[in-house]
Amino acid sequence: MSDAAKPANAEAEITLIGPGFGESVVIHFGDNCWAIIDCCIDSRTKSPAPLSYLQSIGVDPSESVKFVLATHWHNDHIGGIAKLIETCESATFSFPIGFSEEQFRKFVSTYHQKSTAVDNGVSDICGAFNHILHKSSKCELAIANRPIFAAKSVAGHSTRITALSPSSGDCVNFLKMVASVIPPRGSAVARAPRPDSNLMSAATWLEIGPLSILLGADLEETGNPATGWTAVLGSTTRPQGAASLFKVPHHGSDNGHHSGVWSRMLTGQVLALVTPWNRGRGLPTKSDQARIVQLAPQSFITSARSGLAVRHGQTVARTLREANAKLSRTEQPTGFIRARAPISSGPISWTVHCSPEACPLQNY
Repeated sequence: MSDAAKPANAEAEITLIGPGFGESVVIHFGDNCWAIIDCCIDSRTKSPAPLSYLQSIGVDPSESVKFVLATHWHNDHIGGIAKLIETCESATFSFPIGFSEEQFRKFVSTYHQKSTAVDNGVSDICGAFNHILHKSSKCELAIANRPIFAAKSVAGHSTRITALSPSSGDCVNFLKMVASVIPPRGSAVARAPRPDSNLMSAATWLEIGPLSILLGADLEETGNPATGWTAVLGSTTRPQGAASLFKVPHHGSDNGHHSGVWSRMLTGQVLALVTPWNRGRGLPTKSDQARIVQLAPQSFITSARSGLAVRHGQTVARTLREANAKLSRTEQPTGFIRARAPISSGPISWTVHCSPEACPLQNY
């Protein structure tokens, strides 16, 4: 995926990968120690994209990855995560706190009974948790304002990852949704649900020495003081400061936007990173693009190229017409944006490298 060398020991790296379909964030916090947030499948290799990326720059994920977070269980954020957890043997695995252990075991066992019921990422979640249960891997539950990872960095600096969400209100709403879809005893197992909103998405605040980074996951804005970005902004116990790098939430969608995040949690010259969503009408829309570029002139997207149109001959075309069917375009190619900065007390300066698929957001 990349022919670059791995970062220097005293250099931070934030690499956003996508779409696959979905996204993943790969983080270097010094001394060849790494973290991965979410997972997607590389459109070319069909392997977990963060593993392909790390291996391409000469990093052994089994030894160097110390932390893995699944921000929520939508399948565009956990595709391949079972393989990721299995490979990253030294990592602590974190996930939102919405399920207690008993509730999660019941949910997984219910939807694991019949293969036809496994959908929307449940198979990946089952694989990840079955591996954790049998291998005694370390777990850390994510809830608003709770540190979920800490480590010593370089030159006396430290690293800390703090969950900004889900809030207590988000957790309550999510459990109500789960309770409404778990089938009664003795009834048929239904298809696993896919919530319309990202109720449990874990946005995170990352500190690497003097560097502050805001990773928005898919957290949405609801207008409810107890949930979403309004709850984050209203918290008196969240980490303070202004982030110099922002992973824009929910593929730049308007429902992930809160003006207070930009004015109160980010620097005026923030570096903004976005992954596209290539299903349905697609994200970001033109209005999303214009809004983000106005707020952050230095903004980039991981893939600007649409999938290639499917070509076929006259016989195939006639058959498709007779069947009233059509072929869709292939998946948008997976790209990445890599941002690196020295872990030092000097001025913060991110150096950005884009893969051939990526580009400045204004050119999307």
